Amino acid sequence: MKYFSLFSLSTAAGAVFIILGTVLLPGAVKGQESEPKPPADSSIIRLPDKQVAEIKTAAEKAGLGIKRTFPLPDNETLVTFNGSPGKVKGALSPEGGASLSGMQTESLDISPNYKYQLTKTPNDSKYSEQWNMKKTDAPKGWDITTGSTDTIIAIVDSGVLFNQDPYHDHNDMVDSQRWENSDEVNGLNDTDDDLNGYTDDKYGWDFTGGYASGSDCPNDTDTTSSGDNGPQPYSCDNENDKSLLNKNDGDARYVGHGTVVGSIAAAKTNNNTLVAGTDWKAKIMNLRVFDGYGRATTARVVSAVEYATDNGADAINLSLAIYDDNGSCDIIDDKLEEALKEARNNGIITAAASGNNGDDHVCYPAASRHTLAVGASTVEDKRALFSNYGDQLDLIAPGKDVPALTAPSEANGNREYVGNASGTSLSTPHVTGTAALLKGMFPDATFNQIRTNLQKGVDKVSEMGSTRTKKHGFGRLNIHKANKHADSTHPDGTLISTVGNPRVFLLENGKRRYITDPAIFNSHNFQWKRIKRTTLPDANLNSGNSLPLREGTLVTPTNDTKIYIIDHDSGSVRKRHIGSPSVFHGLGFSNSEVMKVKPRVLPGEDGPAVSSADQHPDGVLISPDGKPQIYLVENSQRRYVKSPAVLKSHQFRGGVKEATKDDMNLGTGNSLDFREGTLVTDDDPPLYAVNYDSNGNIEKRHIKTLLIYRVLGLGSSRSFQVDTNDLPSQDGDPIN
Repeated sequence: MKYFSLFSLSTAAGAVFIILGTVLLPGAVKGQESEPKPPADSSIIRLPDKQVAEIKTAAEKAGLGIKRTFPLPDNETLVTFNGSPGKVKGALSPEGGASLSGMQTESLDISPNYKYQLTKTPNDSKYSEQWNMKKTDAPKGWDITTGSTDTIIAIVDSGVLFNQDPYHDHNDMVDSQRWENSDEVNGLNDTDDDLNGYTDDKYGWDFTGGYASGSDCPNDTDTTSSGDNGPQPYSCDNENDKSLLNKNDGDARYVGHGTVVGSIAAAKTNNNTLVAGTDWKAKIMNLRVFDGYGRATTARVVSAVEYATDNGADAINLSLAIYDDNGSCDIIDDKLEEALKEARNNGIITAAASGNNGDDHVCYPAASRHTLAVGASTVEDKRALFSNYGDQLDLIAPGKDVPALTAPSEANGNREYVGNASGTSLSTPHVTGTAALLKGMFPDATFNQIRTNLQKGVDKVSEMGSTRTKKHGFGRLNIHKANKHADSTHPDGTLISTVGNPRVFLLENGKRRYITDPAIFNSHNFQWKRIKRTTLPDANLNSGNSLPLREGTLVTPTNDTKIYIIDHDSGSVRKRHIGSPSVFHGLGFSNSEVMKVKPRVLPGEDGPAVSSADQHPDGVLISPDGKPQIYLVENSQRRYVKSPAVLKSHQFRGGVKEATKDDMNLGTGNSLDFREGTLVTDDDPPLYAVNYDSNGNIEKRHIKTLLIYRVLGLGSSRSFQVDTNDLPSQDGDPIN
């Protein structure tokens, strides 16, 4: 038999169970045999809603007990049965007494309903300081961001205790941190307001049915399963049960592990109370899947993950792993794998515990390609000996003697308590919380992008060397580095503006050049949609000279009728008066090209007047009559424009003018290349930003990861695919 459970130590022969990192509350007795034996085998079938009634009728005819149904998105339902998949399949066959008209028994997708369990590790003595936050450089990370109130972390666990509980207030897990289902518009009114199959799911859902043991069931006749193991808490899995979390009638014994995990991910912070969470502002979606004996099933966990996906979670914490009684945890739960894949496809970051047996394999679901696999580290920056490891391990995080909240209980006088706990369960919410910080800054970042950033945002601990290892993954989590990597400086040539601040800057030569007037912005033919959000490193750049009007721009002051052309001469900016209409039109200019500007925007310095149409001024595009070549006049030279892509990258305002004889007699300058900041690529995947070094040489800067591309907002930038030979040959510093 296969199952997942939470605190149980003893199992039936041949059983398989999933373990999460547990915490023994003060006063708990290790090894005490107070729990009932594991339940009988059970199975799950995923069906369209319209087929559920027929399955129920067929099951009744076959004498097969249906335990519970779980509504799913897309008009589907998960039905759980007592009995193994083989038993259920046989019972639903014609030979077993069932008669299915709308479907064939052979086509039914019948799967094991596994049970899950929190990992059993001892709770060590209390620490007075959170070394875990200091070790991961969290304070510097919080200088970059403390999170967003729009971010949602789903804690799929034994339940998180908030201070709305009528028996046990927890002032470091406050109501303002609870995720609230805004679609459940009328609150707790015995009505499924949002028609999602969960009545009154205002603050999350209790997938256990809300009862801790068989004796708490509302129907005393429904306290045993069809197996021979005695009273079963699972028999209370009634689809009509009210949610324990929503009714606020919980007992801290049943929510302790979830409260520990939730406090590390997102305890109320900067409130002079107890501990700090990794993310200060995220909302916690409270999804209880473990009952009072620390057990959960595939149906519960899958339903919780799908609920989180369907209700907008940004991150999911799975402090759990799957084991059999021989210590093996390489079982793949196909149903959970499907749910995790769907979460990933929706941009959700799921972190899972690697396991606590100290073995050379990462346990499932941490071993899934759709999760971040998290192992445990110690205060000495070593891998905790109990922490499972293997090729799938992404990183390690503090998990040995970590200070965290525990739920109030009779053992600690019904008071709030901070204790030290150990297990990869404790490591995982550090990573989940950090992922939430990143999602708060960059809501559209994908799973792969966040994972890459977290893998880069690590410290290489001394015992691992400089490369990835099976025991440490890429290294130990560093919250500051993770946030910093996601908050890199934009490349030169980028327009930036701070949120809520109308000031716009152009980055050039590693400095911020202020654009003082919309007319200057428009003279460069910039586009407002290309402006990026200022990052912290951007804001720390030195200020350069304000950006002037672009060379070659035709302007007239609002208080005059004279027309000028802007000229840049050896670093100075000046205006050249176009002396007459005949010269103006002789050079091919039109009134539509002239910008009206405020007098203060005009350069104070006057250059020589343009008194002849024999030669075009600097800043004008020219082309010989009947020929395809285009040149830019600059410093009294002709600069050949290398390609149409180069021309587009510069976004010139005026059209191309017919070259005069004197134009064609100008000396030849260097060919004009891409505008700084332009994104270019060839046939291969690498993407580059064009840059000019301090000597004016063109170079390409490799944008190393998709996350950097996304978090710097470069997706709204124009990019050009060019031949490999047209890429700048010189490499600049990568953007990472």
